[in-house]
Amino acid sequence: MSEQSNIQNVKVYDVVKGSGCYIQQIDYEIKNDTTVYPCALYLKIDDVSVDAILDTVITVDNTKSDDKTAAILKEVLSANGIEIK
Repeated sequence: MSEQSNIQNVKVYDVVKGSGCYIQQIDYEIKNDTTVYPCALYLKIDDVSVDAILDTVITVDNTKSDDKTAAILKEVLSANGIEIK
């Protein structure tokens, strides 16, 4: 990710263990011309059974956000068992 020319300030957070799952957040910025957009990637791995896991990846690309997207993001993350502050 950080090797792409328009991606900068990548910060990888520690993996957090939840109830039957693991969650990791990666923050980064996308620079287009003179504008910098804060973005994030949420990775969640659920232990579905002894033989199976479920990977969920939620990408937050704020280059296309507006005043309604924050509420939608919280709803999508909540539906996937991810809380943000």
